Order: sequence, then C-alpha cells, then structure tokens
Amino acid sequence: KVKSLNDDYFKCYQEIEKCLFKKRKDVLKTNILLSEILDQMKSFQDQGKTVQQVMTKGSQAFVDQIDRKINYKEKINQLKQRDSNKYEMSGILLTMCIYIVLLFVKELVGNHYLINYYIDLLVAVIMLVISVKQLLNQRQLIKRYQVSFQPFIIEIVSIVISLLISILFYNSPFDITFVILVVAFFTSKKMWLYEIT
Repeated sequence: KVKSLNDDYFKCYQEIEKCLFKKRKDVLKTNILLSEILDQMKSFQDQGKTVQQVMTKGSQAFVDQIDRKINYKEKINQLKQRDSNKYEMSGILLTMCIYIVLLFVKELVGNHYLINYYIDLLVAVIMLVISVKQLLNQRQLIKRYQVSFQPFIIEIVSIVISLLISILFYNSPFDITFVILVVAFFTSKKMWLYEIT
C-alpha cells in the first residue's frame, strides 16, 4: 500500500512513521494507527487532494484525529484472530513439511529411497525451505506481540528430537517422529493462544 502513494504522501507517511515509532512503545497499536493513516492517505490521494490540503493543521493534528477514531480493542481482537489463524496454518505446514524432510533423512541414512536419490532430495529441499519460511512466520508473529519465545522453542526442540530419532532408529519399523511433531504443534499452539490473550 505504501508504494502506491505519490512522492508527497510517501514522504509525509515516512515522517509520521518515524515520529510514531520514537514516541510510542506499544508496537501493535502503532502499527494499527499507521495502517489507518495509510488508508486515509490513500483515500485522499484517490480523491485528488494534495498533502497540503489534507494537513492544514499539521501532521500531528492529522494523526491525533485518526487516533481518536480508532477502536483499538476491536482492531486488536481482529488482528489477534487473524494472526492466530496464521500461526495455526503455519504450524500445520511446518509439521507436514518437516516430517517429509525427516523421511528423507531416514532414507538417506538407510540408503533406501522412495523414488530415487535426486527426486527425493529435491522434494526434501523444497519442504525444508517451506519449513524454514513457516518458522520465520511464527517468529515474526511472536515478535509482533512481544510474547515469550517458548512456543517457538518447543517447535525447534521437537524438530531436533525427531531428527535424532530418525537418524538413530532409521531401521525401526515404528516411526514416532510424526507424533512428536504433532504434539509439539498442539502444545505450541496452545501456548501461543495463552500468550496473546
């Protein structure tokens, strides 16, 4: 959205953004306010109004006017619901993709491949990239709400434990790595929900 602003609105938005992050400590509320400011600026730009026409009383008055209109509690609840869904989907994708990577590791150690080495390697690398992306998504959500990293640590520990089990017991007909990953996912999700509420 920011890139759709013309030069004058873009410069004004950057100045407001810089000032808000210096003055305010609550990152979540600041991001909500900035989102509303951006929407207003986009609307005024689409109406053909210039920055000077909109900011007749100055940028601080413009920000204060928007700030008074925002129902932060409602916006935060909407954001938390959206981010909870995002965290859950990220966890599900992470669990499935890491399990496929672990299957490849088990095949590699046992020197027995599902299709052949190169195809299995390609699939494992793609799944690993997706897994890392999901871990980064979870980390970003945790940082946004400034909550404990425990849910994230549980996911990492479950991956490491599952990796060790895959390597040490590659000949075993029983594979508990998926169960470990699923339990970690549900534990992490429950901790995440507890942290943000």
